[in-house]
Amino acid sequence: MDKTRVFFLLTINSVVLYSLVLFFLRDLDLNQWLVLALAMLLLAIAPNLIIYSSLKSLRREVKAANHQVLFRDSELLVLKQRLSTLVHLDALTGCYNQSYFLDVLRESIEMSDRGDYVFTVAIIRCDQFIDVLDQYGLSQGNRALKLYVGAVNKVLRSTDTIARLGADKFGLILSDTSEKDSALVFKRISKSISHLRLVKKQYATATNTGGIASYYRGDTPEVLLSRAKTALHSAIDKGKGQFIVSDPAH
Repeated sequence: MDKTRVFFLLTINSVVLYSLVLFFLRDLDLNQWLVLALAMLLLAIAPNLIIYSSLKSLRREVKAANHQVLFRDSELLVLKQRLSTLVHLDALTGCYNQSYFLDVLRESIEMSDRGDYVFTVAIIRCDQFIDVLDQYGLSQGNRALKLYVGAVNKVLRSTDTIARLGADKFGLILSDTSEKDSALVFKRISKSISHLRLVKKQYATATNTGGIASYYRGDTPEVLLSRAKTALHSAIDKGKGQFIVSDPAH
């Protein structure tokens, strides 16, 4: 039954009821009529006031419930975002992990294939990590690694990506960077880490070794990383603190 029909039936019932009251009480004097009219008015208004008050209270409760739901949804969204971020982070250093690095690498390749986007991949090694680990233990080794990552991050831009690929090795994706520019980035990183105190109460000259590879159309992520790793191994053979740019022909 729709609202209009309900209202119509209630109106008819009210008119009939009041007509019967007036018919049976037609001999009342003026004062009695006034009292009766006031009583009938109150009887007519009171239910509406009660209903209005109840509806107002119900609206407040619904509004509060909606706010609570929105607040919880917002909390869940923030929690999901935090969890998503944590899934992609290396627990020790706070930089990204290998899984995220590969995702960014694939996206970078797709961007390059669609236009004139240029990027370079580098794999760098903290040369002193294993020595510190062997001589001073895991705690000092981990501390040295975190200091190293912090110094590297000071050189990188927000558009660059750093991820931990191994115990002492990190991958870099340098956006809008040529091979020549990436060599300059490596030198700035070397300068940034050169004064690190890798072990408490003792200075150790920190160095890193790197292999650099630029993307060429048709390269897969595996091929590009393989070239960077080959360049890194060649640099390691030359000694600490060295870097080599990959030859795409090899």
